[in-house]
Amino acid sequence: MGLPGKERQRKYVEKRRAEGKRSVTILISHVTKDILDSERAVSGETFSSIIEKALLVYRGHRKPVKGEKTGKIPADKGEEKAERLGEQGTFEF
Repeated sequence: MGLPGKERQRKYVEKRRAEGKRSVTILISHVTKDILDSERAVSGETFSSIIEKALLVYRGHRKPVKGEKTGKIPADKGEEKAERLGEQGTFEF
């Protein structure tokens, strides 16, 4: 039999934190939630992955703010996902 819900969730959160992930809570509009749901249905990716990619693309298309760190951020490990974003494995900003 599987782990109880709380224990399973605790292990999931610990694993993600060990991977360098952090938890945030946000409030979004119904329209934004519909877009996330639609993208998730099409791509099969998690909300976290969709939002991370959207932010990386957004940051790559705007001018850096004074004092902001710049550099390269590796794209998701999957080549198909990187190609879908039109990049070759890194996002430059």
